[in-house]
Amino acid sequence: MILRRLILFIALLLIASPALAESAKSASRVENVAFSRDGQVLAVSFEVTGFSDERLKKSLESGLPLRFTYTIRLLRTDKALWEGDSVFLTFERVLEKDNLKNRYTLSDGEEKRNFEVADDALLAMGRVDKYPVCEIERLGAKNKYRSEIQVKFEEFRLPFFLHRFLPFVSLGDLKTPWKNEPVPQELYK
Repeated sequence: MILRRLILFIALLLIASPALAESAKSASRVENVAFSRDGQVLAVSFEVTGFSDERLKKSLESGLPLRFTYTIRLLRTDKALWEGDSVFLTFERVLEKDNLKNRYTLSDGEEKRNFEVADDALLAMGRVDKYPVCEIERLGAKNKYRSEIQVKFEEFRLPFFLHRFLPFVSLGDLKTPWKNEPVPQELYK
């Protein structure tokens, strides 16, 4: 009896694993990472694909702001154990809907851009062009570096700890897997 249940459980796991792998393929991810040198600054460009989820559109239409946190790390591949990250950078963007004007506003620090359509606003939210990472002097010319990039959706939390009493209001944790890319050495020599 126990052996039958164990075999049935293993068979269910084997059947469910392709479905889980397929859902992992359709998840959002960072793509088209490119580094460039802008004077004495190392800059990065990339795109986030697959996060124009219906849940995000619905929460945006309901008036909740969408906040995405972008994390960029530069790691020295030839470092010792006691040395930390070479560069750790985070920045965030906020997308809001103005219901009176029927527009979407993307706030990126001091800069604000307006969009008429939600898909265009989400597309702009997922595109980062020549964002300054660090000064070239900070990177050693003889060292090798790789980058790790991740984008995370910070869920809206209700004030006064109401999210503990209303757990189904949460959108869940949407984030991309870490994207590892080597940084070309000719950019910082």
